[in-house]
Amino acid sequence: MKIDYKIIGRRTLFLSWPSEINTLINDQIIVAEQIIRTNLNFLLEDTVISYYDLTLYFGEDVDFKEIIASIEECLVGIKVQEHSNKKIWKIPVCYDLEFGWDLEALALQKKCTIEELIAYHTSPLYRLYFMGFLPGFMYLGGLDSRLITPRKTSPRIRVDKGSVAIGGNQTGIYPQNSPGGWQIIGKTPIDLFNPNDNPPTPFQPGDALKFYAITREEFESIRLNKSFNLLLHA
Repeated sequence: MKIDYKIIGRRTLFLSWPSEINTLINDQIIVAEQIIRTNLNFLLEDTVISYYDLTLYFGEDVDFKEIIASIEECLVGIKVQEHSNKKIWKIPVCYDLEFGWDLEALALQKKCTIEELIAYHTSPLYRLYFMGFLPGFMYLGGLDSRLITPRKTSPRIRVDKGSVAIGGNQTGIYPQNSPGGWQIIGKTPIDLFNPNDNPPTPFQPGDALKFYAITREEFESIRLNKSFNLLLHA
């Protein structure tokens, strides 16, 4: 695997792969992160995965020449087809107009019915590439090309926690109330991120998510009971 290294400050190392958004590169990054953590965990403070980058944060000053040599040694000969710890999750979404603030306008723009738009959104199995923007915000690839839509030119000041949205060729879920510029099409009653839990979210890069539509009544039932089996397959 071809990796470029860039030193950022005294305690940060940036590893980059070819600038392509695809599952093989993402799998390589995920497995590389796992191997690096196993071998350098005593030095690492944090790691951050993105589409084709991996950032390593060290808790103290390090000799980057030695660190890079150590990384290259532990990754040599590693051939990744697909990382093995992937889970598949099912996420209930209510596409009621009360929650889908942009649903009608988006269906009109795409020249389809709301029912067709929901079908386009619930059909794929989405890939979780990485977390970003907010703690627990999942960048999901695999959106039906018919739903690709630019972000809003003027972001909303507040988007509700649990809102399911489209931004460009991605879909995602807002894990908390926040500003946001994605197109809002529904809402999940599931609490997907809790800083008091360990870990705060069960989802990991490389996992897959499947959305499915629920009624307004089912939304309230799940929200109130707080009991729902998210894991579709491990």
